[in-house]
Amino acid sequence: MEQVRVKLAFEDCSLIERQFYEYNAARDIIGYLMQQDKVNEQYLQQYINIAEKRFAELEMNKNLMDKRYRPEGINPSSYSFDFETEELVYEI
Repeated sequence: MEQVRVKLAFEDCSLIERQFYEYNAARDIIGYLMQQDKVNEQYLQQYINIAEKRFAELEMNKNLMDKRYRPEGINPSSYSFDFETEELVYEI
């Protein structure tokens, strides 16, 4: 598979990386709460709501970055973010 790598602005890359972190943190807390013998349903639902909100924000911003940075004329099968190199990686 061929890759096309596109450099992201630092601010855009940082936004997506932070949102990945926040979403995964909320998921981890839900997993922790689910493993407890007694779970306060109110707290569990609160973190489920937070995770859903974080996921929606992340997906919206991923789509925005795709539209902003995708080079014209390519039709990728998928894309991912490389936070180390601050790049959007398209698989063609």
